[in-house]
Amino acid sequence: MLVGLLCDKRYPLLRRYRHRLSARHTDPGLAQLEHRQTLNAVLPGDGELAELLMRRHLARSRRHLLAQLLIQQYVQQDVQQDVQLHAPLHVQQQEKQP
Repeated sequence: MLVGLLCDKRYPLLRRYRHRLSARHTDPGLAQLEHRQTLNAVLPGDGELAELLMRRHLARSRRHLLAQLLIQQYVQQDVQQDVQLHAPLHVQQQEKQP
């Protein structure tokens, strides 16, 4: 199952998001540690522990991704409002006309 997930068509998409997040990740060493712990559970065949560790890792990654997306959305909205506030008067008047 793991090989299938890592080798199918979704992997390039996963890689792209992982790369984008890792540049902003507060502690990239933590993700490496989580991967190592999961691998250390897989190698001796402890699938139950490996699943638990991977679920925790994915949940933390999901929370981090959602936080980054919310921050990005907030910044974009703030920039748009700032642009509207500082737009020349004639542009603001044109926007108000139907």
